[in-house]
Amino acid sequence: MKRYVWLLIITLLMGVTIIALSNPFYEGFVVFIWLTYFIVFVRQWLDEQADQRVDTQQQITYYLDRQKKRYEADHLRLRRLVETLGSGVLLIAADETIQIVNATFYETFKFKDLKGSTYHQLKSIEPMYQNILEAIMAEKSARAQIAYDEHFYDLIMTPLISNQGYQGLLVLINDITTLKNAEHYQKQFTADVSHELKTPLSALIGMSEILQDKEVDESTREEFIETIHSEAVRMEVMINDLTTISKMDRIDYGLKKETVKFSKIFKDAKSLLTPLIKAKGLSLNDRINDEEIYVDKNRIHQVLINLIKNAIAYTDKGSITVSGNKEGEYYKITVQDTGIGMAAEHLPYVFKRFYRIDEGRGRDSGGSGLGLSITKNVVLKHGGQIFVESTQGVGTTFTLLLPI
Repeated sequence: MKRYVWLLIITLLMGVTIIALSNPFYEGFVVFIWLTYFIVFVRQWLDEQADQRVDTQQQITYYLDRQKKRYEADHLRLRRLVETLGSGVLLIAADETIQIVNATFYETFKFKDLKGSTYHQLKSIEPMYQNILEAIMAEKSARAQIAYDEHFYDLIMTPLISNQGYQGLLVLINDITTLKNAEHYQKQFTADVSHELKTPLSALIGMSEILQDKEVDESTREEFIETIHSEAVRMEVMINDLTTISKMDRIDYGLKKETVKFSKIFKDAKSLLTPLIKAKGLSLNDRINDEEIYVDKNRIHQVLINLIKNAIAYTDKGSITVSGNKEGEYYKITVQDTGIGMAAEHLPYVFKRFYRIDEGRGRDSGGSGLGLSITKNVVLKHGGQIFVESTQGVGTTFTLLLPI
């Protein structure tokens, strides 16, 4: 709009000028008008330039303020992310000072304040310090696993490099103790399974080779056939138990709970084990209240079978007593025998897979060495607890507490 106004003014001035040229009397007046116009025009132009500079400055200020707020928000999000990471975080600048250290690192390694100090403060954690030192010297990515204070840690070290060169080292520290223990457990379990299966397999192979000799007498042949059958049955039991353990170790393993009377579970278990009990001349007693529990019936049935069979295996005379009654928020089950019992040093290990106090007697019982481990697993899956008490020469008592 301003352009049109100025254009109109110029047009009028040009008309006045043309008229003035024909009359010398108006020349001075026209010059005065043109000078005035020029001064006003220049002043207006300067004001517009000043306004444009102000607008530009305001835009720049607004843009910078916006970028600053965005940077501060990003920095806050990054800081919160670093603080909430389950991994320990260290950022070591090129001048060897620690610029970032998160809460996880402090909690894990019991330092108080490292920010601003040099990474040499980490010398007390010697294996970590050595690996960080080597990564800084090499200015290359590196990864290492270290052991410290009965824990295992995975170190991921990444150099920060820009156009200006080496800027620092980012270190992530993860506690992998559980993973390491699981690896050790898996290796040990594989070795135990191999060992346990090798014994009956060796017996089967050796006896079957002997039986191929036609000169073996009939009594020896019958004895070997009986032993082969016994070892084959033991292998079958072990394989079934291994299958059960494999299923229960899966993350997606679930219980099929239902309301059932414990007396019914005991009755079914007793009917299956009566031949074994009679064969050893023992008695199976019960003190069970007729109450309902909410459990996986098949798994608790398996638990009861395992505990009673364990009692039968280590009881030569006397009785086995199964009790069941409600105690507070739990249903308490006990299986008590009058067997040979165990020494106190064995009690912490009785639920360990393949653990046997007496190797020879354990094998003679036909057990897989997995029954008590399965029992504990089932109880824990139910959110319950299991305990064992034993005295040599007196007997053993297993106690289960299952949430009602």
